[in-house]
Amino acid sequence: MRAVLETEDGSLHMATKYVQAAGGCAAMNAKDADEERKGLGRMQVKAIAPDRAGDPIWTGQVMIKHPNSNGMQLDIDTGGYIPKRYVKAVAVTRDGERVFDLDATFSISTNPNFRFSFANGTNNDLDVTIVDTDGETFEGRTGPKDAQDS
Repeated sequence: MRAVLETEDGSLHMATKYVQAAGGCAAMNAKDADEERKGLGRMQVKAIAPDRAGDPIWTGQVMIKHPNSNGMQLDIDTGGYIPKRYVKAVAVTRDGERVFDLDATFSISTNPNFRFSFANGTNNDLDVTIVDTDGETFEGRTGPKDAQDS
C-alpha cells in the first residue's frame, strides 16, 4: 500500500508498506494446485421444471469443477505464479436451439455454478459445452432424472 501526502508548501512525501490481506484475485493460494485439478471438468447439469403448472419458464443449472486460476495468484509453496486456466466459453442448447453463449474472463469463481431461465420446449434436456483457456472442452447433458454427473 502506498500513501502520498502533500504538505502546505507543495512537497510530496510517500510511504510504502506491504499489507497482507485475505482473498482477492492475487491472494496466495493455500490449496494444492494438483489436487484442485483432480476431477477437472466434472459437470452437473439440471433442467428444473417450474413450480406452477402451466408456467412456461424453466430453470437451468450448470455446475463444473474448475479451479479458474487467473494467473495472478501466488503458489504458497513455490512463491511463483499459478498458471492461468479458467472457463472462457459456455454454450447451452435445448432441443438443438441456443439458450445462451457466455464469453467469460477470469472473474468467474472457482467451481462455478451458473443458473439461468429458459422457455419450455418439446424436450427440455440441456446440452452444455464449456471450453477453458487451455483449449480443453468439457461436455454435459441433463438426463432422464433431471440431472447427471458428466
